[in-house]
Amino acid sequence: MDENTINTMLSFLNDESPIVRGATIDALSDIYTADYATYFLPLLNDKKRSVRVKAFMAVAVLNEFQIPEAYKEVYKKVEEEFNAQIEVTGDFSGGRAKKASYYLKKGDIVNAILWYEKALEIDNLNNIIRMNLANLYYRNKEFDKAENAFKLVIEQEPEFSQTYYSYALLLAELNRVEEAIKQMELAIKHTPNNVRFYYNLSLLYDKINKLKKAEQVAAKGLKIAPDNESLLYVLAYVYQKSGQFSKATNVASRLVQLYPNNQQYRTFYNQLKALK
Repeated sequence: MDENTINTMLSFLNDESPIVRGATIDALSDIYTADYATYFLPLLNDKKRSVRVKAFMAVAVLNEFQIPEAYKEVYKKVEEEFNAQIEVTGDFSGGRAKKASYYLKKGDIVNAILWYEKALEIDNLNNIIRMNLANLYYRNKEFDKAENAFKLVIEQEPEFSQTYYSYALLLAELNRVEEAIKQMELAIKHTPNNVRFYYNLSLLYDKINKLKKAEQVAAKGLKIAPDNESLLYVLAYVYQKSGQFSKATNVASRLVQLYPNNQQYRTFYNQLKALK
């Protein structure tokens, strides 16, 4: 996001509408972490409780000792409002998921997992919550639980490509590469224009030394996004690995043209020129 867009969004934090202020907090806190927390601190004093609570959630990335002295008292007051709101909505999946999100912002994965699990006890068909939970299981290295959660989402919503992608990454980490390839191919089948899927599938084929397939997948992704940095790099790498030094040099040359300040690409290009 460019600087002008960021500045425009920050100005919306002072909008007359509490709906706009709240939505802006949500948008910025989803994109940024502690970098923008200081912009949310004044909104702990907002006249609307809904905005105050959103601001409290947004600054959850800060430890209490990081809260400036001028905001410590109001921070504690809004924390009580937040907890009261969670208490009222605790019988609903959304309230429990909100508690999980709060703990996640605090970096407390164990409690985030606990509250997502509690949310699913109420709404077992909510696959947005289940995906969040699956990814947290993955991060917490609870791989069996993550796999079961991904499989259940796929069973219930087989068109959702992100599940196949996340499941493929899990399988790759477990060195079940052939299975990971199958899942990544399914991700591409359901969302054929996502170049990140092609990049990861190319790497998976490279991992089992199927270099021709890795090359074909990267090339196909580049038809969608010809200047994609990751795909260009992996294609040059695969060309180099398979001894196609002239092709590798041409692709590396393109990387240098697109990213002239990247010393890694320039070094790679010079190494390839020496082999060409």
